[in-house]
Amino acid sequence: MSQPDDIEEGDVLWIGPDIHPVPDRPDGFAFRVVYLLGWGDPALRLIWVRGVVQDQRGVPGRYLTLCVPTEQRRAVPEQRGLVGPPPGYRRVT
Repeated sequence: MSQPDDIEEGDVLWIGPDIHPVPDRPDGFAFRVVYLLGWGDPALRLIWVRGVVQDQRGVPGRYLTLCVPTEQRRAVPEQRGLVGPPPGYRRVT
């Protein structure tokens, strides 16, 4: 598989509830990509990834397999080493 344009193993993505809702994290969560698994739909630029949910401090939790857009937004470091949504992120309702 060729590398997707924007996602690499080790990237920390911000996953909103529109991609994968998690009841205890209604505004989304940080997700570290461990493996690139393959194209979900090359025409729509979707890729399957396996990775780990991270809490606000970056501590790993459960593993998930997700299909995300190749231009999925990254989580950003906040003060004191916390991880949060990218600038301008708004929850889709």
